[in-house]
Amino acid sequence: MKTRFLFSLLLLLVILGMAAFTTLIHFQSMVTEIVARNPDGHNKPVETAAGRCNASDPLVYRYGACSKFINCVLDNLNTVMATDLNTGITVAGLLPTIHILLGTPSHIKKKLQKESL
Repeated sequence: MKTRFLFSLLLLLVILGMAAFTTLIHFQSMVTEIVARNPDGHNKPVETAAGRCNASDPLVYRYGACSKFINCVLDNLNTVMATDLNTGITVAGLLPTIHILLGTPSHIKKKLQKESL
């Protein structure tokens, strides 16, 4: 019973953490501004880079073209800003793996270790 409660608590914390992270990314990320096609004017470098990449063209956002657009914007930003964006994207991509590793119960870890030997 205690294990079930701890698992439920951990699951709740993971869900809340993901919700908080998603909210933070939504409101603070420059990538969100680029994809929304309306950079907020306070971020002139991103607005300029998006303009160079033809951000007003709806075809830029079709399936398969979005990643090319994002790469174009990153290529048109200075190195420091592009690195900041890439770091955020990398951390966001690693978070599910980190959550899985931290949340794996020890008896499953032991079983996986035995199977790998």
